[in-house]
Amino acid sequence: MLSGAVIARVVPGTGAVVAYSSCASTNTLAAPSFKINRIARPLGTLADAVDELTAGNPAAPLESSDIREVGRLSAAFRDMRDRLADRTRESERLATELRARAEALVEADRRKDEFLAMLAHELRNPLGAIANASYALERAGPSGPVMERAVPVIQRQIQHLVRLV
Repeated sequence: MLSGAVIARVVPGTGAVVAYSSCASTNTLAAPSFKINRIARPLGTLADAVDELTAGNPAAPLESSDIREVGRLSAAFRDMRDRLADRTRESERLATELRARAEALVEADRRKDEFLAMLAHELRNPLGAIANASYALERAGPSGPVMERAVPVIQRQIQHLVRLV
């Protein structure tokens, strides 16, 4: 049997390469080459596992191989898969922590608003009575130089507090 050209084709869906050698004297194709299948089968398996990883299956099996180059590829993909899983876990942990912090901030903001509302209410009540007392003192007429200075001071402070509240 005289050997002729080697014909190779990729098996659809598997990534496997099948090679045939043509026989020049009979114009027929010989059986697939064992050496090509020995390489093609592990590469096809690796390609399938990588397709599963790409589709989102982090548990896709990435088997070792006797062929050094295929074994290195498998190891590289395993390493990438493991690093990706670690980073995904870290991202999920950080997202959970961020959500917890955001909830704590919302709660702190709610408590602050509650406190300020209560403070404004508690300050407004005595301010009304103090404002009325200063008005009554002013209408009662001057009873001395101390009262003449004290009433305007009280009224200014009341106005200042009213603006704050």
